[in-house]
Amino acid sequence: MSALINQAQGYLATGANPKRLGNDHPRSPLRAGHHERRPVTSRRGTDQQFVRLVKLIGDERLSRGEWATNDERVAARDDLRSTLNAIFVERSSEHWLGC
Repeated sequence: MSALINQAQGYLATGANPKRLGNDHPRSPLRAGHHERRPVTSRRGTDQQFVRLVKLIGDERLSRGEWATNDERVAARDDLRSTLNAIFVERSSEHWLGC
């Protein structure tokens, strides 16, 4: 039940039924991407965490202004997820899990 806290709080605050998101998160684009034989998830729920991720990856595609804030990343989650997945497949899952 604790995993549903964001969805439950949204319902209690607004009365609106939440959308089904599978293993996605309503306030942060956290879904796991698939890499080789195992999923890789990059947790980046805050702006500071995203800045650290950008520095770690070192890829200019992530420096685009449209992903500067968490709200912008949530709004553009599909584009961001595609870009991250393209970056993640450039190296082995062992590389990323060791970062």
